[in-house]
Amino acid sequence: MNIMNISSKRCFTVITILAVAVAAALTATPGKPPVEAQKKNSDEIQIVLDFVDAWNRKDVDGIMSYFSDDPIYHNIPVEPTVGREAVRASVAGLIGISETVHWEMINIAQSGNSVLTERVDSMLINGTMVDMPVMGTFDIKDGKITEFRDYFDMGMWNTQTKDLF
Repeated sequence: MNIMNISSKRCFTVITILAVAVAAALTATPGKPPVEAQKKNSDEIQIVLDFVDAWNRKDVDGIMSYFSDDPIYHNIPVEPTVGREAVRASVAGLIGISETVHWEMINIAQSGNSVLTERVDSMLINGTMVDMPVMGTFDIKDGKITEFRDYFDMGMWNTQTKDLF
């Protein structure tokens, strides 16, 4: 075994690593996420992100614009709400009791036409902040939400809101 060959291989490896690091540093933009994080959201994920933004603005018309003609809105601990008018009444009721609404997106993922969210939904109700960890599923067809299911702990909701209504 020739010591010179081993040293040459190591030297080549170190130079290659340094060259890659320098190239990455020269092409990086400060404050800009890596290329993997810059990929465009799918249409379905963008619909859900825009829907959440409408909730954060307390925009009932905006929220309803994302639903299909015959949507289902199901807060899993209670009976589902079916149809545009019933869904609108449910949305307007929740928006109406909330001084502020903020849905914080923790994680979002997609499987086929379903978008899955992990969120913390916060609402200021009668001067008290109510924070609910939520897992949501959005089924989307032709650019509209056909079914929206939220999974949360009803006991936690009842504990936080027991003196608010």
